[in-house]
Amino acid sequence: MQSLESPLPADAPAAGRSPLFFLLPLLVLLLGALAVPRIYGNGLVPVAGRLLRGGAIPESGLQVNFEPLEQGSGSMAMGGVQLDGTFRMYTLPEAGVKPGRYVVCVSVTPLSGAHCPPEFTHPVTSPWRIDVPAAGFRDLVLDLEQAEVLALRQ
Repeated sequence: MQSLESPLPADAPAAGRSPLFFLLPLLVLLLGALAVPRIYGNGLVPVAGRLLRGGAIPESGLQVNFEPLEQGSGSMAMGGVQLDGTFRMYTLPEAGVKPGRYVVCVSVTPLSGAHCPPEFTHPVTSPWRIDVPAAGFRDLVLDLEQAEVLALRQ
């Protein structure tokens, strides 16, 4: 009967290679995964925030829309406002927004009974302009009683 024992000591690296040889690919994959967790498919980045009216949560039935300011620089993105005033932007069919410059508008869902100041409902009249960076935004604060974007935290 033959012995199944290896002629190499149990702690010897395979084929004379250092243990680092086996750990290096794993380390590269891990660092790569940590370096790009915020980038979605097709170059989209996450954008989320809150829509307020005078610092309070507005009525339901509103949607936030991002429309590119420059032709060919991106696609329209939209995000429904939840009951707590939060929204998350989508460039359909995927979550996220392509980095670039946008005008931000608000639309009212038909039959919802919600109201929005008219100046915020059209790209020509909306005072809100933002530059979406490569890191995206995790807390974009928009108030329907303010002409400027209140907070841009990446």
